[in-house]
Amino acid sequence: MEQGLRAIPGNEFKLLQRSIHNQRYQMELTLETMPREVYSNQLMEAMRKEEMAVRDGVKITTEMSKNIDDALRGETRKFFLKIVSENMRRWTSLQVKVDNEYARFYQGSRSRKRDAELGSDAGKKAAAQLSAVATAAAPAAVTLTAPAAAPSEPTPEELDQEVNRLEEDYQRQWLSYELGNLRTAFASQMERVESEWSTHEQSMTDDFNKKTISEKIGHNRQKESSSNSLQKKQFAANLEHLHTQKAASQRWMCRQEMRLSAQATEIAAERVKIADYLAMELTRAKERTVASAAAYE
Repeated sequence: MEQGLRAIPGNEFKLLQRSIHNQRYQMELTLETMPREVYSNQLMEAMRKEEMAVRDGVKITTEMSKNIDDALRGETRKFFLKIVSENMRRWTSLQVKVDNEYARFYQGSRSRKRDAELGSDAGKKAAAQLSAVATAAAPAAVTLTAPAAAPSEPTPEELDQEVNRLEEDYQRQWLSYELGNLRTAFASQMERVESEWSTHEQSMTDDFNKKTISEKIGHNRQKESSSNSLQKKQFAANLEHLHTQKAASQRWMCRQEMRLSAQATEIAAERVKIADYLAMELTRAKERTVASAAAYE
């Protein structure tokens, strides 16, 4: 492999890498923009009925909610398992294609180098003879101690390798990052839901209390008692409806986290496949760096 890498001029190798880099991003773009239909009509209808029940003030049973949750989780995982399996097949095909491109490139470069070397043997021999004569006639060299070299700045190639290394690590650890982000984001959203609905409930209670006190003025005891009874019933009904709406909001938020977590769990396998692809490219880049250094020794 190292001999094949040495045979490729630096500019040609960069063009090859750029072509392969573009193929990879084209693959990601294609997979990310594919239209997707996830959920069955049965599940969508069940969720619609649940939403209508909440709107009409009908209490949602625990069993009904659990059945929808289980179906949502199951269909999400099943769908993305199928998608990821197909995507991984595509990544494998791309890797095979890239391997073949490298192999053809190495072979072509070695052939070109052999042809060039055969045509320049005579010139090399003459240059070697002249070099030997010049060396013999030259005065003895004075050995000087060179100052310590300052640390060199990383080359563009080294920077590219570091970027790819970081991306490879990110893809390999993607699931833990994604699940952590989801937990943090939805915990924040649940706190917001709790705060907003609590504020709304407090506002309703304050309005009820103010109205009750206001209506006490100028009423006799019989009218006051009848009015208070109706107001309390209405307030209790409004409060119960508010609690139902709040529970629906929290349930919707939990389902979004559950759905995205199930999706991430299946997608993680594809991310590992991408990490393996990047690792192979990093290995080739390092081999090229070692071969280039050896060529100058």
